[in-house]
Amino acid sequence: FSPSSVGRIIDLFGEDKLNSKKFSDLKEVPIERKTIPIMDRTAVCRPLLTGIAGIDLMYPIGKGQRQLIIGDKRTGKTQIGLDTIVNQNGKNVLCFYVAIGKTKKEVKTIYNELAKRGAISYTTIITAFNDELPPVLSLIPYFALSVAEDYMMEGFDVLVVIDDLKRHAEAY
Repeated sequence: FSPSSVGRIIDLFGEDKLNSKKFSDLKEVPIERKTIPIMDRTAVCRPLLTGIAGIDLMYPIGKGQRQLIIGDKRTGKTQIGLDTIVNQNGKNVLCFYVAIGKTKKEVKTIYNELAKRGAISYTTIITAFNDELPPVLSLIPYFALSVAEDYMMEGFDVLVVIDDLKRHAEAY
């Protein structure tokens, strides 16, 4: 992983997918780590606002929580994730959008939407495209979460949106 990859589309191997070049400041990230015991974790008491009033008022999310969005195809699950990333503007939250098994065109569209809405300056898109081998598709969420955990351990607030775990399960 490269710390200078914020605002870029990257893959598991440290390559910038926008210009097909490797970053010069790569550092190894362990994919499997020992989990933090539940008793050592802090209480969830700081809000993570999605920018969607229905969610923020009726089912608020706290920093440190995990959430799962389940729904039928074409119901707006990806858009909820993207809106939540956009709403982190100015809140000192580093965002990771993890695209599993999406086409290059879909990922480029997501990149352009985040750029247009001013969110790409604090977001890294980590991707394994639909034509990648199954081991790459199955490892990409582990890699992304390890990178996010590194930043969390450095004191950053981090938001990770993984889209879509169905493709991960199929590859696994």
